[in-house]
Amino acid sequence: MVLAFLKLLAIEGLWSIAPDDPVIMPELTHVLLPNSELQGDEAFGRLLKMGPAAKPALPQIRALLQTHDWRIRRATRDLLEKLESSDTPKPAG
Repeated sequence: MVLAFLKLLAIEGLWSIAPDDPVIMPELTHVLLPNSELQGDEAFGRLLKMGPAAKPALPQIRALLQTHDWRIRRATRDLLEKLESSDTPKPAG
């Protein structure tokens, strides 16, 4: 879990300085895979910050709707709703 969280922080840091870096989305979607150690609030919070920039991760996000954990399914639905209706954010920095 610690390694996945550190990876998520690194992805967020890279996005804040180079939002168009092609490494970001593949790494972020790997963290979101249904068998990942890190799902839910931490990953979803970062995706909300990214807004429309996170749209390439939508297939992996939608896959989380199939999980057995109702809390993750509910959070996933909320996240999808927000991402699909959000404006383009500016990276922090």
